[in-house]
Amino acid sequence: MHWEYEILQVDVKGGQWTVGGSVQPADIKAALNDLGSKGWEMVAGFDTNQAGGATRQIMLLLKRPKK
Repeated sequence: MHWEYEILQVDVKGGQWTVGGSVQPADIKAALNDLGSKGWEMVAGFDTNQAGGATRQIMLLLKRPKK
């Protein structure tokens, strides 16, 4: 089987240099449900860091069978 991949990029709000920024779980859930209805399945998630260890973005990796 062959796969195709998608990356959902979620920005952490709270300013460039703040630690403890925030994300809206409801927004992430809505985006994942929308992609899930199109056949995408989330397989991994990770954060990207900036100086001082503050999270800048959350990256979610999804896959689905290639048509």
